[in-house]
Amino acid sequence: MAGLIDKQMDGAQPPAEDPNAPQQGGESSDSDPDFRAALKFAMQALYDNGGADGVARALKADPSPKNLSDTAYQMVSVVDERTGGSVPDQLLAALAMQILKEVVDIAEAAGVSFKPSEIAVAFRDMILRYVEESGYDATQLRQAMEQVDPAQIDRAVAEQEVPEAEDAEESGEPPEGTPADKQEDVAEGEEG
Repeated sequence: MAGLIDKQMDGAQPPAEDPNAPQQGGESSDSDPDFRAALKFAMQALYDNGGADGVARALKADPSPKNLSDTAYQMVSVVDERTGGSVPDQLLAALAMQILKEVVDIAEAAGVSFKPSEIAVAFRDMILRYVEESGYDATQLRQAMEQVDPAQIDRAVAEQEVPEAEDAEESGEPPEGTPADKQEDVAEGEEG
């Protein structure tokens, strides 16, 4: 996969730096010109140079969180290298998340679905890999991150799901699953 990503990014050129662009000091990813340039470069590699097709094929062949993580991490590494490391260190995680999100979107368009917990594990693995490849000991960080049960993420997302259709059409409805909603359902004869 690494060779495929390098090949797709060969045709993409990092956007030229605008000498008149204000230096934002890395306040946020939206305001940082280097971050925006790196993200634009990644999108060009994916969509103008056919990289998305290669990503889709790779994730169809191996739809694992590890492959998801490896694919997105490799893209971030190549983008960082090709842009001369211009993205401020404090924004690399944001760049990684944006690229991971794009890789997930490509996978879903190709019919490969990932649960929220699998995406979270992929991102966690990307962060830990970066820390380790930067020469730091990631033991404590790994232990802290592994204390979060990935299933909790799936449950939290499920709790935020769209309310029942009958409740969505009525204004002033209590949130689905709450005691007030259950009381209302009993009053409406929906539960007994």
